[in-house]
Amino acid sequence: MNAEQILEKAPSVAKQWAAQREERQQRTKADPADYETLRSIGVPLLAVPVEFGGTWQDLSRSARTIGMMLRNPSTR
Repeated sequence: MNAEQILEKAPSVAKQWAAQREERQQRTKADPADYETLRSIGVPLLAVPVEFGGTWQDLSRSARTIGMMLRNPSTR
């Protein structure tokens, strides 16, 4: 999986979670299913170096990708 594929999948997760906003804000603990969702679309790979199977190359090439995802992925 590459960074572009992760960025393509993130908006759909963000939209799904946005639709559940009220319910999610009432939670008092994290839902393991949320972490599984993020893992399934590859989000943790954004911080893992390429040589270990992730997408992180170096600060100048990879930080923008993370920033793009964190900004407002539902409007990309």
